[in-house]
Amino acid sequence: NKDNLISIVIPARNEAGNKELLIYALKKLEQISKEIEIIFVEGNSKDNTYSVLESLKEEFQKSFQIKLLKQTSKGKKNAVVEGFNICSGDTLAIIDSDLTVDIDDSINAILEATRNENILVNCSRTIFPMEKDAMRWANYIGNRCFAILLSIIINNPVSDSLCGTKVFSRKLFNYMKRNGSWDSSLDPFGDFTIILEAAKNNIKILNYPVRYYARKSGAPNISRWIDGLKLLRVCWLYVISEL
Repeated sequence: NKDNLISIVIPARNEAGNKELLIYALKKLEQISKEIEIIFVEGNSKDNTYSVLESLKEEFQKSFQIKLLKQTSKGKKNAVVEGFNICSGDTLAIIDSDLTVDIDDSINAILEATRNENILVNCSRTIFPMEKDAMRWANYIGNRCFAILLSIIINNPVSDSLCGTKVFSRKLFNYMKRNGSWDSSLDPFGDFTIILEAAKNNIKILNYPVRYYARKSGAPNISRWIDGLKLLRVCWLYVISEL
């Protein structure tokens, strides 16, 4: 029954080194008494991420409905879009494959969202103390500045603007599909699109505290200054559209 199905998109680019963390996360998800669909989206990796995801699909196919896609374009948002465009669930979640957000906290956030289709669970890494080296100083400052900017724009407190772990309902997904913002390539990560659309459609934004750890393997897939300018443009275009 898709009304009870949780669809989790896990975008992955150059994350082969995090295989053991992914196995650990999937074993945690097995313990939920809910029907779960996992959609891995592999994004033009330079390592053997795709073969790692193939092995995970084989290992866990009895526990979950699992799909594995090769991303046809580029960018985190596009990976998430391609994953959710083929999902079947009524609750939609994003979990980053670096597993820097505590998986138990992510699971609790997902379960929180299943109780109410009118909330966006926006996970926040800035409430609990972070593990040392979890977020570079410039990234932290940028994230906090954008959180303040978004809070002003939508007149609603946002404590973390760029945490990859978000959970929302098909209702919000349908709103975004309907007005074209979902498929737009302006937003490099998708976080701002989801937050701004929730505000526009009177979906309550729940800032959900999660523990945040330093990466165990690989490097962030982010261009700090280029992506920062793109995010500013997303905010500016939203403000203009609301005038």
